Amino acid sequence: MAKNRAKPLPEPRVFGFAHLLPPVCGHLCRLGGGIEQAAGQRHAGDTIERRVVDLQVQADLATGQAFDDRHLPQGVSAIERRRVQAADTGLEIGEAGCCRQDDMAQVIGKLRQATVNPYRVGKLQRHRRQPGAKERRQRQPRHQLSLDLAGEVHIPVAVGRRLDQVQRGHVHRRRRRFEVQKHTVQTTHALHSSTPVAAAGLRLLAEPKRDCSRPGRIREGRADSPPASAPVQREPDTMPRRPPFSLAAMTRHSNPASAADDKNRPLIEDIRLLGRILGEVIREQDGPEAYELVERVRQLSIAYRLKSDNEAGQALDELLRSLSNDQTVSVIRAFSYFSHLANIAEDRHHVRRRRLHERAGHLQEGSLALSLRRLTAAGVSPEQIGRSLRSAHISPVLTAHPTEVQRQSILAAERTIAELVECREALLGARELADNEALIKARVTQIWQTRMLRLARLTVADEIENALQYYHATFLREIPRLYRALEEALPGEQLAPFFRMGNWIGGDRDGNPFVTAETLRMALQRQAATALQHYLSEVHQLGGELSMSAQWVRMTPAMAALADRSPDTSEHRRDEPYRRALIGMYARLAATLQALTGQSALRHAVVSAAAYPSATDFLDDLRVIEDSLRAHHADPLIALRLAPLIRAVEVFGFHLATVDLRQSSDQHEAVLAELLRVARLEENYGGLAEPARCALLLRLLDDARPLRVRGGDYSALASGELAIFEAAASLRQVFGDHAIRQYIISHTEEVSDLLEVLLLFKETGLLRGTLREGAQSELTVVPLFETINDLRRATAIMRSFYATAGIAKMIGASGGEQEVMLGYSDSNKDGGTFTSTWELYKAETSLAALFGGLHQSQGVTLRLFHGRGGTVGRRRDQATRRSWRSRRQR
Repeated sequence: MAKNRAKPLPEPRVFGFAHLLPPVCGHLCRLGGGIEQAAGQRHAGDTIERRVVDLQVQADLATGQAFDDRHLPQGVSAIERRRVQAADTGLEIGEAGCCRQDDMAQVIGKLRQATVNPYRVGKLQRHRRQPGAKERRQRQPRHQLSLDLAGEVHIPVAVGRRLDQVQRGHVHRRRRRFEVQKHTVQTTHALHSSTPVAAAGLRLLAEPKRDCSRPGRIREGRADSPPASAPVQREPDTMPRRPPFSLAAMTRHSNPASAADDKNRPLIEDIRLLGRILGEVIREQDGPEAYELVERVRQLSIAYRLKSDNEAGQALDELLRSLSNDQTVSVIRAFSYFSHLANIAEDRHHVRRRRLHERAGHLQEGSLALSLRRLTAAGVSPEQIGRSLRSAHISPVLTAHPTEVQRQSILAAERTIAELVECREALLGARELADNEALIKARVTQIWQTRMLRLARLTVADEIENALQYYHATFLREIPRLYRALEEALPGEQLAPFFRMGNWIGGDRDGNPFVTAETLRMALQRQAATALQHYLSEVHQLGGELSMSAQWVRMTPAMAALADRSPDTSEHRRDEPYRRALIGMYARLAATLQALTGQSALRHAVVSAAAYPSATDFLDDLRVIEDSLRAHHADPLIALRLAPLIRAVEVFGFHLATVDLRQSSDQHEAVLAELLRVARLEENYGGLAEPARCALLLRLLDDARPLRVRGGDYSALASGELAIFEAAASLRQVFGDHAIRQYIISHTEEVSDLLEVLLLFKETGLLRGTLREGAQSELTVVPLFETINDLRRATAIMRSFYATAGIAKMIGASGGEQEVMLGYSDSNKDGGTFTSTWELYKAETSLAALFGGLHQSQGVTLRLFHGRGGTVGRRRDQATRRSWRSRRQR
């Protein structure tokens, strides 16, 4: 019988030396501001413009306040129920805001794609008895999920207890007073309600009034507040500059509330500045009426949400119902962009706070320095850490997101705004501050006049270009800094390039028919162009810096030979060996770029030279320069640019990132069944039982003859899949072995799923020889165990696979590494968070025990590929950190 398998979701992977992974990745994100900070955003509201969105939720985002029913008097319902229709989700919620329990996962999933991503599960709250509460509970079935306009999901006890088991790991007693459990859904736009920024009730677009009795606090909704139509009062250019942010100012207060105000005052001021500028832009671009409408929505939302003013809530309902389509879009854009700007300010404040603590010598939780200190305190020597890192492999993997709608134009403008906000603290004088504010306003005007969303679906080429932006913004420069931080913490240890990047974009065909052999080739060419353009720029800069004259410094013989091989014969550089050598290296890099990608260097080489055969040859030339500089005591020049370039070449090579191939096992089955049918070897391969399948596959793997019939009539599926394998074989020869290393099999359920891929390797030249004769595979076959049942059977499948004659010998001859991918997302959806966590733990420990024996007997090493990206990984990491903190406190 043919297997019936569901399509999985692509998941990022991180595998290998897990103990240092959180601090290493966290350190990387902090050094470069992180992937998200480099993009200038942490929001998930990129689809707001094309959705009918509840404006009360948007108003909530502006204040950062989550509704708290403790503000309500007794006898008043928390929030009036109403019918909600999410235009982009395809789900309709009934009069009571209810849907079936079966749809709960779909509702949550759709909400995560809309403006409420990610959702956070709140604590169990005691239900307040109110008149008629019992009757309402009786009318609402326990198996239903209710959703109200405030973005809150109310789950009755029958469902709530089950979810609580998953999230907390234990069961609450069922009591009458715990009739309803609230799971508050918030967006990443919202500021935390515990911060003074949210508690202050900030005005969105107009300049707020200051409360002189409490510096840094802002009053809202007072009788003496200016009307909505009042003009914006800009602060004069001569405004006093805020005092520098210091730890002493934060700690000298005996009153914790006062210390918190001082700590967050820079954040409050940044948000006020950005909000005021946005208000001015809206006035100028859409007119005073649009500004006053947005301000009216904000005021009514604050009155209703924060002050429990039911009349304000009714007025807000009437106002929202009366909006035209153009007015609705204008209001949504205003609140959305304010959320973007507020997130930028919050990101910069986090960086500000981190730098402050670093200056004071404080080690922050999750930092690389604190992790290394704890290892040292536990008796782990730097030699042991360095030895472990030499055998480690950590690879964050970027996956494709075909639903991504954010535009690079918006992200680039927001990155610029973030940089301008950051540099304000170093500016002196009112003129510089005014110029800086004018630049910010120009960028805010740009994003207001730019279309926020894409109108056309992304292609694979678009996905590739989007992913490469992160290398330009972060990875190419920040990963070498990560290595430098480790080298400084581990003096005397030579760190191997254990931290490398991975990529699924262009190679992940599971569920994406647009990924072909051509897109795989395009992905590697664009990656190579990104890496080589970076190297060309750095070599050009080195040529300007290494201006040493042979009259004043000595050089090593290897350096002299490298300079003499340069085709540069200019009289002006006759006594400058480093410049002559770098000009020749630049020419060779330019030729390499042309050979691998067909592109020309942005700065044309002044001479012609042969291309580098591999990244290793380029690395050897860089090390010649490094050794010569060190020989004449020019170590400071090495650390400036040469050492980061050497580390970048070690990590990225000419391929930039390893592209993983992935396809579902049922597609492999279909292709192989067609090959066998055309070859007249088996008419009904899909109908064979598992033992018969394995026997047939092993017999064919021991047969040196190919399966394909010359001139055979094959389907587009079979031809396309075989073309992918053939392209992988040829691209590895061009871009190196690290360009493509893994082949991931989604929905691995039997041993035959692994043997099928090996047979396809044999047909396309990726597997040389036969199993009996010691075959060698160029790619690692990676099974992906996703569902709860697959996780439970993972060890048995791998045990049977390695019990097959010739498999262990083939893996040993191919590098001795077996990678296994564990699916977090699908197992979480299949069995819930608690069950998924437990089954993942059991699968990991069981696989580790199995491969511990295989390592001793066959020399095979296990590598785990954890598909734990996205909200699933974040929730688990947060729970793990809380567990660690509680252990230390005990």
